[in-house]
Amino acid sequence: MEEQIGNPAPKKIRKGKSKPALFISVGILVAAICMIVASVICLPRDKIIKTKGGNVVEVIAFENGGLLYAASDGTVAVMNEKRKVEKVYNIVSSVGERVGFGKGILRKFYKDADSDNYWGLISVTDGESSTWLFKATENGENFIIDDAVIFTGDADSVNFLERGGYLFALCSGQQIASLTRFSVNDLSAPTLGTKLYKCSQDDDDKIKLEAIKMAVGVDCMDSDGEYIYVLYDGGFLRISFDFSTEIYDESKGRSYLVDNIDTSKYFYFNLDGVSSRGGAFVEESGKFFVVAQDEYIHTFDVSEINYLEVGETMECSRVRGAYLQSTPAAHKSVFYDKRTKKAYILHESSKDVTRADLKTGKTELTASVKFDISRIVQGKSANDLYYLYTDKYETGASGRNILGFTDIPRKLTEKTFKELLTTGICVGLVALTVVIILTVIVVGHKQEQAVKIVKKIFRQKFIYLAMLPSLILLVIFCYYEAIASIRLSFYDYTLENPSMIWNNFANYKEVFSSAKSGEAFGNMALFLAFDLFVAIGPPLLFAFFLSVMKLEKLSNAVRTLLFITGVVPSVAGMLIWKTGIYDTEYGALNFIIKSLGGKPVDFLGSTAYAKWSVLLMGFPFVGGYLIFYGGMMNIPSSYYEAAELEGIGIWKRLFYIDIPLIVPQLKYIFIMSFIHSLQNFARVFTTTSGYHGTATPIVIMYQNMLSHNYGLASAYATVIFVLLFFATFLNLRKQKRSLED
Repeated sequence: MEEQIGNPAPKKIRKGKSKPALFISVGILVAAICMIVASVICLPRDKIIKTKGGNVVEVIAFENGGLLYAASDGTVAVMNEKRKVEKVYNIVSSVGERVGFGKGILRKFYKDADSDNYWGLISVTDGESSTWLFKATENGENFIIDDAVIFTGDADSVNFLERGGYLFALCSGQQIASLTRFSVNDLSAPTLGTKLYKCSQDDDDKIKLEAIKMAVGVDCMDSDGEYIYVLYDGGFLRISFDFSTEIYDESKGRSYLVDNIDTSKYFYFNLDGVSSRGGAFVEESGKFFVVAQDEYIHTFDVSEINYLEVGETMECSRVRGAYLQSTPAAHKSVFYDKRTKKAYILHESSKDVTRADLKTGKTELTASVKFDISRIVQGKSANDLYYLYTDKYETGASGRNILGFTDIPRKLTEKTFKELLTTGICVGLVALTVVIILTVIVVGHKQEQAVKIVKKIFRQKFIYLAMLPSLILLVIFCYYEAIASIRLSFYDYTLENPSMIWNNFANYKEVFSSAKSGEAFGNMALFLAFDLFVAIGPPLLFAFFLSVMKLEKLSNAVRTLLFITGVVPSVAGMLIWKTGIYDTEYGALNFIIKSLGGKPVDFLGSTAYAKWSVLLMGFPFVGGYLIFYGGMMNIPSSYYEAAELEGIGIWKRLFYIDIPLIVPQLKYIFIMSFIHSLQNFARVFTTTSGYHGTATPIVIMYQNMLSHNYGLASAYATVIFVLLFFATFLNLRKQKRSLED
């Protein structure tokens, strides 16, 4: 009676404990899913905008939130606030129809925020090489080409500025930088142009004029309606709209002396103690802001230029509250939005972009965006940012520009929500595992079995607790690195550009399609086949011969001699083969060849011999004989006695008794040799470094690591891991089946 009452009770209690645990686990799983969803929603709305046509050369944002981009093939696309293309024009075709050419490349495209005019430069690619400067306006349906004229100068280094009825074009990429003024209403009207020059005071009170070569281009070019202000890495220029009286005389050479110049027309000066990296001019306040190498923003009032004499420097004041977190980019680090007075500052070797409010003179925030940004424009709101960036790994060696969009406020919280997303995924996976286990227990009525397992674990809790630190360290330093490497293989990640950019399996395409990879995998297969043969064949024969030796002293002596070779470290052994045997001058083989009257052979430096020389290193390949010998020594002697009575010869004994009874040792040697062969990096690297037709995937992986192409190196590592995993899995599965049988 007690058994009938006592036995069901524990089941009932245990079942009652399993169900609440299941409900709690389901609740945790739901919470983790909610955390994942919330994190995904709150992550930045980063978007790579798919562009039409060739390489994007310019992007222009409108006050209504719309966008325009121009591509090198002449495509001009107008997008609405939702970044959907509404109109597409071809400006090259329109200009070509007007002036009479067929094909061309759009080099520059420009529009001032306060003007309806569009300007650009097109280099003609058919017929005579020429460059056309054009003016266009949009009528809602198409671009109307209002005017066009031949342009002389370096098209790729031009900086445009439209002010006061003039278009100013500054060419910085020439031996001497130049400035040209065009009439907005008539491009064919006589132009005004001059070379740009520095002004300094000579010891004899003469003024020295020295031609300017802008090595890295213009950092900022702007105007207040009366003067043009030009900031570059070598100083600052203030040039009047009418600079005709101060035109540089190039015929006198790169530098010459004059008695005086009209500084109201043309004036050059340096900034005192400020190394410029970029700048912006706020017309309303008359202040020029300079972003400097010292990680501060400096400012001066342009009206103070009137009080400077030739040769004097401008003292700048440091803007309080405007400190940058790192060094700004070396050239043109500032992109300024006149509508909101926001300046966006790029940083050197960094994805960071700092936003500064030039009305208040304060830096507002710094967000991680992209590397190699060449252009930033602000959308309808200061939070919407469009940018052009270059990534040679994503777009090919040509370095094509990519148009991207990001939401700045969400960028600031990106790290937090990514951590929450990672936490949610981890917690969710654990909760899902627990839910599945508890569901099986409750639905399958496995409570009794589960309780027994829990009790066993609890009884041995100290053993499991002792193992826990090792398991944690194993996960952190082994499994995490392996998973991170696999993840990295899908991205372009280099030392110069350490950004996680999805590359559409480009790394794996390189691994499986390049000629170098094909040769490497062929070598791997050859080395693998040879390694498996020499790991089993010669050691097995040596072990067998030792086991059948009648003279015990001789057997012991041979075993000792063979064992000594195994004591030598593998790398030391390889170096002995490299320098002591294969070396062209001191190697034993070449010594014998030269003694016989032959010419030295470069065994490791010749494509004809290198591969086979590497394969034969380690001859006579007896390294694993001890394992086979130990297995043969454990075979009962009665088997041999019975075989001898039956008249079985020595070779039949090997194939019918010894080999079948040491199959576990054979399998062990096979799988270990398989793994060692695929991972054998030292053999090739210490001898040929992968040259002369000896490269293997693991050597190429290392070479990519040295060249800091970590994404491609991870792809090779992943392929090697998959091969090793499946080989090990199949071997263990086969062993399990043989044990069950």
